[in-house]
Amino acid sequence: ASLTALNLGGNRLGDLGVMAIFPALIDAQQLTSLHLHRNQIGDGGAAILGEAIKTNTSLQELYLGDNQVADIGAEAMAAALSKSRLVKLKLMKNFIGDKGAE
Repeated sequence: ASLTALNLGGNRLGDLGVMAIFPALIDAQQLTSLHLHRNQIGDGGAAILGEAIKTNTSLQELYLGDNQVADIGAEAMAAALSKSRLVKLKLMKNFIGDKGAE
């Protein structure tokens, strides 16, 4: 059986934790849903996840609510979206301002 959903919410991964799981995200080509809410992920982690969603062609849902993503991280995610297969991206309760929402 292949892992299709992974919920790591509420684990305080931070940007370093995202960097640590990055290789696994690239290899997990059956993973369709990833929950990383409440993990203290900032702009650096969002940029890393942006790279992951460009490479992982199976990931369809990414939940990043209640983190510390600001404008720079939102811009990195937005740049990656056109190269990803995501159909659902949740970024509620972050620090994204007008610039990051453009």
